[in-house]
Amino acid sequence: MNLLGRIARYYVPPSLKRRGLGVLFKMTAESFGAQMPSVTSFPYSKSLYGYARFTRALVDDATRSGHDFGIVRRQLYQNALRLGKSLRQLFGVSTHSEAMTACGVLYSCIGIDFDGSAENEIVISKCFFSQYYSRETCELISWLDKGLIAGMCGGGEVNFHQRITEGKTCCRAGYSLKGQSS
Repeated sequence: MNLLGRIARYYVPPSLKRRGLGVLFKMTAESFGAQMPSVTSFPYSKSLYGYARFTRALVDDATRSGHDFGIVRRQLYQNALRLGKSLRQLFGVSTHSEAMTACGVLYSCIGIDFDGSAENEIVISKCFFSQYYSRETCELISWLDKGLIAGMCGGGEVNFHQRITEGKTCCRAGYSLKGQSS
């Protein structure tokens, strides 16, 4: 991991967190074919809450209108995959361990305690969004996670098998490279 990646493990300026959240808003809005709300004047904590409300409303509206979630899933995944690849390059990530560390840094910026192990197990012990998301919203929006993690790791697949929004104490997912099972 390069110097920027190592520094980010200890400190991410609030301005960068807000900018990253703006990217997340934009990616999500584009994936749903929706207009992005104006969030530039909000402090970071209100923007994070706004993102939770925004994504929940997008999923609820799409459910009511009978939207094709297959298209939304693919778009969420592809947008996040591109972001993950660019962040992998920006942080100089070269190993699976560094990718999991970088993911932990990124997720901590949005109120998620992410732990990716060498055994390809991902555990999320706390998630800011779990207090706002239904199981269905979490399941759909997690395609962002799948894409981001695949991009950060240089490929592979993430499969969630337990979620906080299902009443579990934590989220659990397996990560596998292509050709391996998780």
